[in-house]
Amino acid sequence: MSYSTINEAFKRVLKHSPTIQGRFYVLPKYMAELNGSDLEQAVSTAKAKKLKDGPLVAMMPPVAFGSYRSGEGTWTRFVCVLYFLRTSFADENGNPRDPSPSGASRVKLETDWDVMKRVAVDTLRVMDKYFVDGLQGDIPMLATIRFKAKSEHTISPVSLQGNERRSGVKVVCQLEINEGCEVSEYSEDAINEILSS
Repeated sequence: MSYSTINEAFKRVLKHSPTIQGRFYVLPKYMAELNGSDLEQAVSTAKAKKLKDGPLVAMMPPVAFGSYRSGEGTWTRFVCVLYFLRTSFADENGNPRDPSPSGASRVKLETDWDVMKRVAVDTLRVMDKYFVDGLQGDIPMLATIRFKAKSEHTISPVSLQGNERRSGVKVVCQLEINEGCEVSEYSEDAINEILSS
């Protein structure tokens, strides 16, 4: 359940962002969805969720790293890559941002980077607070999910992504999830047979 745990944690926080307003999508094709002619269809779920206009956060499928040994609890490290994006130069309705007398936008790409970096940093801070102070039932979140200790987040500007020419920042962060040590794929009988053969 580790992938869904990560998705739900980001969804929970981003639905309260006044800028993102819950527009959080996992892009299993690693951003190819942004280049398609129909982004809405590419990110729709089985519930036929409509893609909302506005700034969004797109996450690539997280990559897991772990040392899986018998009999010890396992904290698996996940590298998460997220894109905090908004349309460049124009709002989601196609109107130029800060138009000049000629009608062209005076907004620079650096503005998109700055705006979306602020949103990303604020989101990371709230995520950290959620992991430290939040509860999942009666269990502290910190016992199940957390940012990797002493790891830095990296934030890089990105520009003109996909058909809608979205710009903002790419965020790379590392999470750790306690996945325990239970084996569910193999029965005790199967394990005993493996060990005795």
